[in-house]
Amino acid sequence: MKIKKATIKDISKVLELSKEFMQEHSKISRYKSPTSIELRVKEKKKIFEGDIKSGKGAIFLAKLNKKLIGYVFVLGFIPKKVSNTKDFGYISDLYILKEFRKKGLAKELISRAEKWLKKSGYKEISLDVNNFNMKAKRLYNKLGYFKESYCLRKKLK
Repeated sequence: MKIKKATIKDISKVLELSKEFMQEHSKISRYKSPTSIELRVKEKKKIFEGDIKSGKGAIFLAKLNKKLIGYVFVLGFIPKKVSNTKDFGYISDLYILKEFRKKGLAKELISRAEKWLKKSGYKEISLDVNNFNMKAKRLYNKLGYFKESYCLRKKLK
């Protein structure tokens, strides 16, 4: 298995995995986005391209025999809902194909994202995880992440 930093040429393959990620989460999440997955993939393409070109973000790819099996998307800034300082980086996406999970790949991808942020001068990293995603929560806790806030949602009728 090999981990490498993505280039613009890699984005179409990353988007395929990103689409799987969205489909998987839409099946288990209580929140159903009113925006179609296809539209969200188009939006994600613009975000990936813009952040890679500007250097504000990076995508690290996990490949096995040239097949993309996972990725992490890290940003060199954090959405304003969490902080207004440059001291924080943010993991936006982490996805690994089901058949390659539980092999230490997520830990390796996160480590690569953390190193990129540290090298870029960031002091901390943040991420969001859905409450239903117990496996991810356990992984992040094991890697030293801790709960800092509590987000609630309600549908309006």
